[in-house]
Amino acid sequence: MTEQTPPPSTDQRAYKVLAVDLDGTLLNSKHEISEANQKALQSAREAGIQIIIATGKTYASSQSLREQLALNTPGIYTQGLTIYDGSGKLRHQQTLDAVVARRVITFAEERGVAVVAYAQGRILARGSNPYIEELHTRWHDTKPQYVGTLQNLLETTQFNKLVLVSAGDERKIKALRWLLATQLASSARLLSAGVPHMLEILPNGASKGNALRALLKEMNVDPQDVIAVGDAENDIEMLQLAGLGIAVGNAATSLKAVANETTVSNDEDAVAQIIYKYLVKPAPAPEPATQPATETPTPVASETVTPPAESPAPEDAAPSTPASDKPLEPETGGEA
Repeated sequence: MTEQTPPPSTDQRAYKVLAVDLDGTLLNSKHEISEANQKALQSAREAGIQIIIATGKTYASSQSLREQLALNTPGIYTQGLTIYDGSGKLRHQQTLDAVVARRVITFAEERGVAVVAYAQGRILARGSNPYIEELHTRWHDTKPQYVGTLQNLLETTQFNKLVLVSAGDERKIKALRWLLATQLASSARLLSAGVPHMLEILPNGASKGNALRALLKEMNVDPQDVIAVGDAENDIEMLQLAGLGIAVGNAATSLKAVANETTVSNDEDAVAQIIYKYLVKPAPAPEPATQPATETPTPVASETVTPPAESPAPEDAAPSTPASDKPLEPETGGEA
């Protein structure tokens, strides 16, 4: 089991900034933001917390999400190689050395691996490829433009980064990473952003963490006042910089090793749980509707009417003789 670094007195600290990765962190496995995460972010924003998106994708890829969340804060894009302000204006960018880019493109294509170039918000490739199309159809990044030989653009176009895309062959990408690491040494950075069949080539020293450091300096925010949340190797420096670095439950082992703590997965509203634990109190659940109490009628004592006692029937009296009814005396006659 990986031992994690305890967060520095998180119980009492008032954090000011939440820096959050998108795919695999804020977004679920369907690449959607859940209603719970959306409501939690709204509560954090209303409480004055500044929300910073930190993603390996282009600014355009997150524009609809920013509008949905009503975000007007700066953001970190293209693995920290570009920083945009709240209005969508590019404020800072790093580009890959043209000599390094040419070597990588040639080396990869000779081994049957497709190459994609990120150039100031555009995604450029030699020709169509289902795995390149996935950048747009699955990961919702900018739609690729097919421009032919990439080496021909190096004199006129600056590339921020290169992405090597193998046809679902993770072993080929691992072998290519080892070979390029030997050849490039310290002239570029090799990075996995959580997609096993892709390898990213960045300018040396580039990372989301360095971009966040520069952005916080402009915002006059202490890194200790920041919570950073991620899921992959490209989030390591960001979590190490923040006062509280949190890995989601589905994160790579390498990220969990440097995180202060690990929370639930991106499919379990991890960001919402973090917000309610460290930034704002959750809204109380509505109380269930109660039925008005019904008064039990007090029983009225029924008045008992006692019938009057019956008088005993009088005994039959002997009929009385009227006074005038005397017995008649026999009548007497005279002698002749």
